[in-house]
Amino acid sequence: MSSSHPVFLTRVDGHIAVANTRALQLASITVATRDPDGGKIDRDEAGTPTGILREKAQEAVDAAIPKPTHDKRRQAIELALADLASHGVTSAQDYSQWDDFQIYEELERDGKLTARISEWLPLTTRLKS
Repeated sequence: MSSSHPVFLTRVDGHIAVANTRALQLASITVATRDPDGGKIDRDEAGTPTGILREKAQEAVDAAIPKPTHDKRRQAIELALADLASHGVTSAQDYSQWDDFQIYEELERDGKLTARISEWLPLTTRLKS
């Protein structure tokens, strides 16, 4: 993991996430932080947050990490597609956000979508045009 960059990984079902120390710092999650209603911060024997965040406890970290720009999202997707291609992978599934779906659409229009992507959007996602 990275110590200078926040890392926040959400499980595909959205119920549990893992945050590194930097992400917890940005969200001001400390030993003194109480569990939010509807959530739980896993802690070690000393009460220090371990980085495992359950349910509503994820919201503080999610809100604290700056959202990537369109260009950064596209760059990340293009790097992932290149990695897939380097391993001979021709299709993948992605459970992400509407913004990513639109980037896949752009890449397809530009003739740069090098894999078949099955996009899974959260049921709560509002579709925009």
